[in-house]
Amino acid sequence: MRSLVAVFSSALLLYAANGLQGVLMPLAGTVRDFSTVVLGLLGSAYAGGFVIGCLTAAPLLRRVGHIRAFSVLGAVLAITVLGYTLTPQPLTWLGLRAVSGLTLAGLFTVIESWLNASASNAVRGRVLSFYLIINSGSLMVGQLGVGLAPPSDETLFVVVAIGVCLATLPVGLTTTIGPAPVLRVSLRLGRLYRLSPVGMVGGLLIGMANGAFTFLAVVFLSDLGFTPLVAAGFVSSAMLGGVLVQMPVGWVSDRIDRRLVVIALALWATIFALALWASTGNGPASLAIAATGLHPMTVWTTFGFMYGIAAFPLYGVVAAHVNDLVDPDSYVEASGGLLLTWGLGATAGPIAAAALMQRFAANALFMWIAIVFALLAIYAVWRTRSSPAPKTKRRASLTGIVRPTPMATVLGRPEKSAYEAV
Repeated sequence: MRSLVAVFSSALLLYAANGLQGVLMPLAGTVRDFSTVVLGLLGSAYAGGFVIGCLTAAPLLRRVGHIRAFSVLGAVLAITVLGYTLTPQPLTWLGLRAVSGLTLAGLFTVIESWLNASASNAVRGRVLSFYLIINSGSLMVGQLGVGLAPPSDETLFVVVAIGVCLATLPVGLTTTIGPAPVLRVSLRLGRLYRLSPVGMVGGLLIGMANGAFTFLAVVFLSDLGFTPLVAAGFVSSAMLGGVLVQMPVGWVSDRIDRRLVVIALALWATIFALALWASTGNGPASLAIAATGLHPMTVWTTFGFMYGIAAFPLYGVVAAHVNDLVDPDSYVEASGGLLLTWGLGATAGPIAAAALMQRFAANALFMWIAIVFALLAIYAVWRTRSSPAPKTKRRASLTGIVRPTPMATVLGRPEKSAYEAV
């Protein structure tokens, strides 16, 4: 563990900077009068760039190694963040946002493949668990940093760039030798779908729902006049809900048909997404909440927390379900294919949700999310009734993943691997 202090330190700083950037982008776009559709496109551009980065990071690591790759990608990301301050043009921001997603995927790949390669089987679980704590904790703390300055000026962009530059220092100055170059693994998406329809469809729909929530929820609250800090706190409360239950959810899904857990979580997320829709804006329950004397934000944050309890652990459950059905040598291919389908969903979700928000009302975001999760529950019920539970003596343990990251490509096995699409 001591040899990984530099990697953990860089991860902490990087995730904090990314957490701040994640809530800053939609808020900064809002105060610059970007339309809701353009804001949705910003979220989609990030997701698209992230997936491309996951699929293209391996050649860079093979060429220059982990330490140089981290330094180069960090420099490009810092330049990209500062680029937002040069012009308020939406088209330019879309391009920069895609580059941000690409470089962050590469940076996360460096960190996570390094951790996996450096940890022995005896301590790998502890190493990755500690990493997940750093991942989620620093991300949520970074989101709350949006209260340091108004999103209308350039201060927070500079803070993000400084955070990224600081993140390159521990890895750049470490005396530890970086891991060996990564290997290639091909992706066969058709084969993966035939093995696990619920897993692959689940990855797509989870990306569509959670991709829209994480980027556009702050836009919704900003439109209602709440401060950036309150908006960021709402998103953080949902993520906190997912973090707190990830281990219990994993424990349950390790003991029963994981598809049943998918159904239960999707229905739970549907219920509380509908609750958010009904209690906000002109929703049917908004007047009833006002009559109780409760502050609306208290009710919404509670509903958001309850939503996160189901919505964010879902990806880990479907990832484990997919890996239950493949050979150990195919873990990397399976998890890479799932990440790709998630990325396609996360690219489409914010655009579709933003279009509905602009056409109807801001709280249409939550109706969109409810519909998507309801479709997932219906599909999982159909597959569970039409095909028996998978018979396997080996149960993959990937349910610690709250959000899709390149870690999905290395959790299943100790070898150093990455992947490419075919």
